[in-house]
Amino acid sequence: MSKSCATGDYRVPPVMRAFQLLRYIGDGHDCSNVQQVSRALGISRTTLIRLLQTLKDEGAIERLADGQGYRLGISLVSLASRALQERDLVAVALPVLRALSDAQGLSAYLGIRDGDSSLYLARQTPERSLVSNIRVGSRLPLPATSIGRILLAHLDPAQVSQLVPEARLDELSAGLFHDPEALQAALRQDRAANLSWSAGHYETDVGSCAAALRDAGGEVVGAINLVGARPLFEVGHPRRSELADALGRAAGRISAELGYSGIGSGGVS
Repeated sequence: MSKSCATGDYRVPPVMRAFQLLRYIGDGHDCSNVQQVSRALGISRTTLIRLLQTLKDEGAIERLADGQGYRLGISLVSLASRALQERDLVAVALPVLRALSDAQGLSAYLGIRDGDSSLYLARQTPERSLVSNIRVGSRLPLPATSIGRILLAHLDPAQVSQLVPEARLDELSAGLFHDPEALQAALRQDRAANLSWSAGHYETDVGSCAAALRDAGGEVVGAINLVGARPLFEVGHPRRSELADALGRAAGRISAELGYSGIGSGGVS
């Protein structure tokens, strides 16, 4: 057994050197003089050149306009910005989710779109037995759940077609949609109401309703939903309108705390 394994050190030196280089560039060094950077960081010139090329190819760094050095790349900045945004979103949403779950006696979830999936960032569950137990960190196909559908509803049709190709529509929607126009029609309806309903669509005995969240710029940055026994979410149930109103108010409150100012009486418009 190697010494690093025996001592529990599972760090990967090339990754450590890459982050060392990124921090160096982030501190304002443009790395135009490779020999100088090699001495400063204790990285061989050959390894340094390979690291710079790899990081550039991955978008973590980019060439300066004069071609004589590097700066941090947009993809790295976007990744860091997203991490901060998600952390802020969870911090703002959690107390609202907790109050919503307690008041309605149902599970409440927070999710975002991550590529072609909905990613669940937070949940609050009532003390009574669970109907749904989706774990934080779970990824589910966008058209299969109410959170995923309300997030799709705020994208343009071309984006929806890219994320949900026709060949996989039946599979990704858990059999709910069989042709793209049916999906697009449902999304238009969801967008108009800023609510997406599910009554046994993803899990036979489970229903849910989701509403979108907006940030200060008016962009949809996530969604929350209420999840419980299927009958509660079916048309005609006496609590359906109560759940919609409570969810809309909760979504409006979270969006307001994120800086969104266009809130109407029915939630986030």
